[in-house]
Amino acid sequence: LTDFLTARFVDVNDAFLRPTGFTRDEVLNIDLGKLRPGGFGSIREQALAEIHDTGRYGPYEQQIICKDGSTFPALVQGWRIITLPAGPWYGPWLRTFPSGKKWNS
Repeated sequence: LTDFLTARFVDVNDAFLRPTGFTRDEVLNIDLGKLRPGGFGSIREQALAEIHDTGRYGPYEQQIICKDGSTFPALVQGWRIITLPAGPWYGPWLRTFPSGKKWNS
């Protein structure tokens, strides 16, 4: 679960933690952009536009940075699941791929 506007996780499940090597506390205290090589870049702006128009973003093929500095490919997308006074929260969905594989659209 993410607060996309502040680029922070609100909660995270074990399926995300296992391949990254991070603990739950570490992930909850890290900016989402730090988990992607080069940060968000132009994808954040595109995702914000999609969220505004449709309530969803992605899917985007991304590399995710692990605690040990290695990366793995993943397909990332999400949708608005709740709106609070402080802003909307999004349910991101991440699909990992075996090493060397790529997602075909």
